[in-house]
Amino acid sequence: MKKRKRFYSGLLIVLVILFSSGCQKNHTKEEKEIPKKKEKAIGLSVDQGFASRNYETDIIKEEAEKLGYEVYELIAGGNAEAQNSQIERLLEKNISALLVCAVDRNKIESALLQAKAKGVPVIAFDRLIPNSKSVDAYVGPDSVADGMACGEAIIRQVRESKEPIQVLELVGALNDQNGIDRSKGFHQAMMQDEKIQVIQVPTDWNLDTAFVDMERIFRSYPDIKAVFCGTDSFFPNVESVLDNIDSSGRWRERIYVTGVNGSKEGYNAVLSGTADGVMVMDLDEIGKAAVTVADKLIKNENVEKNIIIEGRYCTTDTIKESQEHIWGTK
Repeated sequence: MKKRKRFYSGLLIVLVILFSSGCQKNHTKEEKEIPKKKEKAIGLSVDQGFASRNYETDIIKEEAEKLGYEVYELIAGGNAEAQNSQIERLLEKNISALLVCAVDRNKIESALLQAKAKGVPVIAFDRLIPNSKSVDAYVGPDSVADGMACGEAIIRQVRESKEPIQVLELVGALNDQNGIDRSKGFHQAMMQDEKIQVIQVPTDWNLDTAFVDMERIFRSYPDIKAVFCGTDSFFPNVESVLDNIDSSGRWRERIYVTGVNGSKEGYNAVLSGTADGVMVMDLDEIGKAAVTVADKLIKNENVEKNIIIEGRYCTTDTIKESQEHIWGTK
């Protein structure tokens, strides 16, 4: 009888140990399979993954991490419809704010209205979204002023001429607010001299299109005195076309080349003298300020509606000393 009691007691102890062990294993497994929910997250909707945007979004992610935010980034690849779908996906993640650089200013509002309906602050960065009822703040350049600065640089070079002056403009994408506003500012400057005739070449930011049309235009208008590029990424194309037409390189003495951005290509061209000036965007400050504004809006603090981050116009004479301020050289 005593042996049987000892047997049952031992069996009971074994069962208790096994049961406790099994419960402990299930509890540990459950913790591993269900990640803890992030308390703070920012959605980042990006138009395309080109050099300047990649630099800018890296700054945004670094700054957000410093403030304790998780960043969910989706890149639309230049597709406006894809961007709208991606914004819907970001909103499903219960983000606290949305940073957006729009592919197409005319097609993004429906997605942003969904953010507004959910009470998610929307910050447009780098590209203005005019007339939006959903955007709480804009952080980025004054692209009209940037285009005007390039135009005024051209005016200073040609104002002494008594003859009609032909200027080539390589126009950016017309669904891109920066492309539209840079062109607008450039033309405001050109209107200061009635001798100037502007010859426009639409590019849609396509380098191949720009190359083909440029050669045709330069051969048709051999007296062109200046070139304004919507982006300095076109500088190497301008150089290549003009070298094909004038292999002596003397075109550098008579044609003033300028544009907007601050890329490595732009820096190298101005430094070498194949371009004469560039308006450099301050992408570091845009990225940092965008996160600061998002953080304030999340905390229900007041912010300015438009936070303009000014650029810096650099010439062949000043580009080297300005290198530390040029994002393309970092």
